[in-house]
Amino acid sequence: MKSEQANRMEPPELVTELLIGPDGQVLAHNLTPAFAALLRELNPDDEQMLERSSAERSGTGPEQDHD
Repeated sequence: MKSEQANRMEPPELVTELLIGPDGQVLAHNLTPAFAALLRELNPDDEQMLERSSAERSGTGPEQDHD
């Protein structure tokens, strides 16, 4: 029997998976616009995250497998 929690899982488009490596490298999967903005706030000098955050907001960026 499935638990209630398993039945209430969020839709995949609302889930971002994040891995921060020991060297500080950030890998993200299914990066949402809100999470991209958060990561940009944490490191505003990261040009790659700035590009991804901007692409996510404009709808022109890849939808999955950001790393």
